[in-house]
Amino acid sequence: MLFNKGHNEDSDYYFSTIVIKKYPKSSKVCECVFIIALI
Repeated sequence: MLFNKGHNEDSDYYFSTIVIKKYPKSSKVCECVFIIALI
C-alpha cells in the first residue's frame, strides 16, 4: 500500500479517486474532492 511506504498524498489521491469512481452518490464524495484539492 502506498500509505505504508510514506506516500500519504498518493494514497489519499488513490483512495479518494476510487470512492468517487465506484460510489459517485456516496456522502463521502465531497470530502474526497476536498482531499484531492488539498493535495
